[in-house]
Amino acid sequence: MLLQWIHEVLQSSAANVFLEAVAVVLALALAWFFPRLGDRWFRRLEGWGKSFSSSLKWPLLFAFLLPILLRLIQLPIYPPPQPTIHDEFSYLLIGDTLRHWRLANPTHPMWVHFETIHVFFQPTYASKYPVGQGFALALPQFVGLPAYAGVWLSCGLMSAAVYWMLGAWLSPVWALFGVAVVFLRISTLSAWMHSYWGGAVPAIGGALVLGALARLLKKPARNTAFVLGLGIFILANSRPYEGFVLGCVAGVALLLWLWKAEYVLAFKFRTVVAPLLLASIATGAFLCYHNWRVTGNPLQLPYQHNRELYGTPQTFYWQPPVPAVPFRHHEIAQNYRWQLSMRLQGDSFSTLWEATKLKFREFWLFFFGPVWTVPLLMLPFVVRKRAYRIPLLAVLFVLIAVGCYSFFYPHYLGPIAGGILLVLLACLQELRKFQLAGRPVGLALSRFLVTLSILSFSWQIGVDAYHFDSERQVKTPRTQVLDVLEKMGGSHVVFVRYTYTHDFHHEIVYNAADIDASPIIWARDMGPFANQELVKYYPGRKFWMFEPDARPPRLEPYPMILPQIPGFK
Repeated sequence: MLLQWIHEVLQSSAANVFLEAVAVVLALALAWFFPRLGDRWFRRLEGWGKSFSSSLKWPLLFAFLLPILLRLIQLPIYPPPQPTIHDEFSYLLIGDTLRHWRLANPTHPMWVHFETIHVFFQPTYASKYPVGQGFALALPQFVGLPAYAGVWLSCGLMSAAVYWMLGAWLSPVWALFGVAVVFLRISTLSAWMHSYWGGAVPAIGGALVLGALARLLKKPARNTAFVLGLGIFILANSRPYEGFVLGCVAGVALLLWLWKAEYVLAFKFRTVVAPLLLASIATGAFLCYHNWRVTGNPLQLPYQHNRELYGTPQTFYWQPPVPAVPFRHHEIAQNYRWQLSMRLQGDSFSTLWEATKLKFREFWLFFFGPVWTVPLLMLPFVVRKRAYRIPLLAVLFVLIAVGCYSFFYPHYLGPIAGGILLVLLACLQELRKFQLAGRPVGLALSRFLVTLSILSFSWQIGVDAYHFDSERQVKTPRTQVLDVLEKMGGSHVVFVRYTYTHDFHHEIVYNAADIDASPIIWARDMGPFANQELVKYYPGRKFWMFEPDARPPRLEPYPMILPQIPGFK
């Protein structure tokens, strides 16, 4: 009974949060009663950190390599993840399309059989998403590495970019501490590292924007302005909505600086305005070209085109919902109804409040949790400081913007991930100054929270090691079929037959950029007569019927001959 209880506790995320909260209470008690506990050891460690962070090159390289090496060490526990959610397959399609040196693929003659979520086939065969995450997945494939290596690389670059950004606002030792301790869980253990959804790519863009902005305001330089433009380019091609809000905050700050700075106008234009103008033109030109290649209209985003075809994504809360369109497949209709139900939550105060609370909970769990909630109590002191006004406003406005949409996932906040970390570190600095009756309670508490954060990180790795048969290790029904057919060799077409209650989030019908050249093609079961179109189109291939909702999932040879209907010739 005890072992069973322990097993259930380890499986429960709520239990992990509770245990972490209990540990935080213990840290508070220790800081109150024993504020000088471990002082000599902590001073020595902090001195080593200051010494190591005194140069830029080695800490920057350390920040880049740390999440990559930790992920490499964890491979026996966390093998490269399998794509399971429709968004992941859509991003992988972008990567495969770019690997073929194109932005979109020609429409397949049999495209109705391959129709799926977050992908459209008219006027081209392409993903509805921007190219940023797909580009990260495509890069390693150019040299023969799997797409997941791009996730590794982007998380390492994110860590390095955030370190560079923090160095513009904080001392080098605090910047190093931020990425090596506070941010480590996000860059190593979160879904940003263990899925194909992304998060790291827009975080790189946001970090470049905030880091370059701080440097421009202190010491204008043409190269720094180009870095700011690069950050805007990355955001526009990864999280354009949230990136636009961040860009507006940065733009207002720059305009105020241009108005007040005591530099001659020619210097301002040559050093700041001209590079940003060139970067903006390049960004706009690429977006228009990408839109034109994918949707046929330079001014229509793939997102907008997908909405016209399938009614998704849904609108902001203040806009009327997108009406239903004719659907050919039940799962695509399910996705529309689900998105519509989420959008309708904004039509009454009670449902909007419940939805907002859920968003806040996800935000809190991802970025803070119980450990890093305590320093946030010092936020009123940070708000008063002029030095942090820009990142505070950036975080605030992006959070408000995200709250206006009916969905929330942590990667939506990628553009301000560095800003959130900066605010948290500023709060932690204020906490270290807090004293009671001359006793360094705040300093001790900050040290104990850091220790607790490292222990929590190690605990999480241990939990997943204990659950070696966790969801990350279990092969999905789709992967099981791939393994069987790849071992068999040859060319195949797999008709996928769902039950009416199939979870549409776990879509199986996804194909590569070049469908006809794929050894295994996935198609929807549209009935024997409609399926016969593909049987005729692909002579020489083996055909299968796959039922993923059967227990266990069932794969059987598909009958090549149409059933006879009495009285029909």
